Amino acid sequence: MHLGFGHGWVGVNLFFVLSGFLITGILLDAKNSPRYFRNFYARRTLRIFPLYYGVLFVCFAILPLLPGSGSQAFAELRSRQGWLWAYCTNIKVVLDGDWKFGTPLLDLGHFWSLAVEEHFYLIWPLLVFLLPTRGLIRACVAVIVIAGLARTGWVLTHARPGDTKLLPAFVLTPFRMDDLAMGALLAALVRSPLSRIRLSQYAIPALGVSAVLLGINLALPYLLRRQTLLQATGYSAISLFFVCLLSATVFATSGSALSRFFSTPVLRWFGKYAYGLYVFNSIVLQCFTSLGVAYWIQRFCPSFALAALLSSVVGFGVTVLLAVLSWNLYEKHFLKLKRFFEYRENRRVDRPPAAPAAPAAPAQRGTALMPAPSGSNPTQS
Repeated sequence: MHLGFGHGWVGVNLFFVLSGFLITGILLDAKNSPRYFRNFYARRTLRIFPLYYGVLFVCFAILPLLPGSGSQAFAELRSRQGWLWAYCTNIKVVLDGDWKFGTPLLDLGHFWSLAVEEHFYLIWPLLVFLLPTRGLIRACVAVIVIAGLARTGWVLTHARPGDTKLLPAFVLTPFRMDDLAMGALLAALVRSPLSRIRLSQYAIPALGVSAVLLGINLALPYLLRRQTLLQATGYSAISLFFVCLLSATVFATSGSALSRFFSTPVLRWFGKYAYGLYVFNSIVLQCFTSLGVAYWIQRFCPSFALAALLSSVVGFGVTVLLAVLSWNLYEKHFLKLKRFFEYRENRRVDRPPAAPAAPAAPAQRGTALMPAPSGSNPTQS
């Protein structure tokens, strides 16, 4: 089931960069509107809470009623459920020093990235509200530098490859704020006429330079046999590449290859269900892996590689089905309530062109990348 998805974790950086860009853009455009905080948090709640807490309700209220749910592993998961309800999965992962957050059939550890997202929501609206645009730009730069240096310092001084001490650098919010701040910085810059001109001129060259830096940072850990370098400097290089790609797409001319690619109907269709894909993908992945679906399929295939591929295809199909059903039967009814929390701006703000399609956040090892619609990510639609 993991075939081809070994590097899916890279999409976490894109998820955070897009989140910083989109959320900051929303907040800047609504900064002078009445009920700024109320509308923001109400709309975020309607988007994220129903599906997330619905899944937790099924896991901890419905599943215990089924036969076979009395295992020690499930009892241990139930004893730790408070961390999930409070959006603190990433903190518990670090405290336990283990990615595992569930049972052999049900692992909810991928929700660590949603916990980081929620922590970002708690502090960022206030920061955008209090600071002028220029001050916000300076704050973003400061966060990028401080978070990047803090993560690098932690990795290089506290951990060895495979050591559980590496977990904080990957999952704790302070160590991932540079990804979010990079996206936020771009959102602030594109709303400045002078900065937009400069960005439009240098977007493509910057993308090329960031691609070279990314290649170096991905190659060095293997050449020097120091995998810790990937978390120390590689994460920043990955996010820099994604923010440059985002910038190039924002300023791409209509009809260009970049614009056409990120506006395809297929990406938009998957984007509509991106949040559901994010929520269900790792759950289905874990379930298929534990049940040995690939080994079962191998009975009818000439090789295990083909069986693993077919297992991945079937698992992806199940994930898509669950996401589509969740959206149409459940989520969209909550989203209709957003009409009661519309932003009414006191002044018109020039909006930048649409952002590129985003993959759903792969929240841990082996999670497949899922595309999101133009201008959204799994939690922003």
